[in-house]
Amino acid sequence: MSTAHRPHAHHVTLPATGYYTPRQAAELLGVSVHTLEKWRRRDYDGIGPRYRLHGRHVRYDPRDLLEWSESRVVA
Repeated sequence: MSTAHRPHAHHVTLPATGYYTPRQAAELLGVSVHTLEKWRRRDYDGIGPRYRLHGRHVRYDPRDLLEWSESRVVA
């Protein structure tokens, strides 16, 4: 069993309430805002994390971001 330390997204401190803007979400995931925009397009068929539309504003639940990130772990 490897003793190498591998950082996990679940060690991130999340806000008690509220949703992340695309910029905050991109920072948490370590990707660009442009990448998140691409992942939201229909032709990418749900490759990115779940998001919400609050009016015309895109918002991400931090729990969804972490769940999506954990689902991408490659052994």
